[in-house]
Amino acid sequence: MAATGLAAFDEFHQGLTGGRSPLVADVILDSFGALVAILITVLVVFLIKKHNKKRHPFSMEY
Repeated sequence: MAATGLAAFDEFHQGLTGGRSPLVADVILDSFGALVAILITVLVVFLIKKHNKKRHPFSMEY
């Protein structure tokens, strides 16, 4: 949500800047990019934890 808010604020700022126009599509694209980054981060953390569990199968860590 923070990325979407920041993207919306940036587009609002572009509307106040001469020679640039705000586009809703840019906010959607920025929000989608943030979502993809979060999903990749979650996937990497999951794979690291899975890899570490294989290396230490008898650990009591969940």
